[in-house]
Amino acid sequence: MAKYFVHVVVIFFFLFNICNARKCVQKNSCACEFDEYSEINIKNLIPNNTGYVQDSELDINSNYTVTYFFSGCKDTTIKNHTASLFKCETKIFTTNITNVTENCYGIGKAEDILYMPTTTNPNEYQITYNKTTNIPSITLICIKHSETLLKIKNNRTDQLYIFSQDVCLKHLNPQGLSTGSVFCIIFFTTAVVYFLGGGLILYFARGARGVEVIPNYDFWASIPGLVKDGTIYILSGCRPFTVSTAETYDRI
Repeated sequence: MAKYFVHVVVIFFFLFNICNARKCVQKNSCACEFDEYSEINIKNLIPNNTGYVQDSELDINSNYTVTYFFSGCKDTTIKNHTASLFKCETKIFTTNITNVTENCYGIGKAEDILYMPTTTNPNEYQITYNKTTNIPSITLICIKHSETLLKIKNNRTDQLYIFSQDVCLKHLNPQGLSTGSVFCIIFFTTAVVYFLGGGLILYFARGARGVEVIPNYDFWASIPGLVKDGTIYILSGCRPFTVSTAETYDRI
């Protein structure tokens, strides 16, 4: 009896974690939604007076100054290129300070933005551009500060950070239970009444012990075999002679 209840608790715990898994579902280039009550929205991330944020650093190995420009979830135009993330490489020849070469190009369009958890922290999100060679990424760092800052993490792999209060998780006004929440409530209520209530009735009223306290145990125990036989039957083109026995065919 005790082993039965342990298994029930483990199953409920596993299903509870599935129902409560937090995944940010993308709505558009500007926002992704965890549920009906919270979202990440970068629509107002970039100040209207500038149109973009930028950061520069000197690449000592190549003697280039690398500058990134980020215009958020909408494209802008820089040096005749249209994108939402730009990379500019400027080289100054030390022999002639007036001889400067600059190469600017877009490395990510707004329509290609994807919201993904970082590899180091599943609760921390980044935006990536999946249709470019390097797959640039910008990690979203929530800070309680009015200024938005772009910082370079690695200019070889086009990895950046952006610090802003506008990348923080936003809590929305509740509009009632979500469809997933209603489903989980109904499922758990039905499962508890069925397994726990049925098990108690069988245990005390009929004196069942061991696996016999599981309601309709024979049915639940036969499911793996039925799934296997059904899969074989379908994959074989629904030809009955591929089923091993007449009893198996009848079960299908």
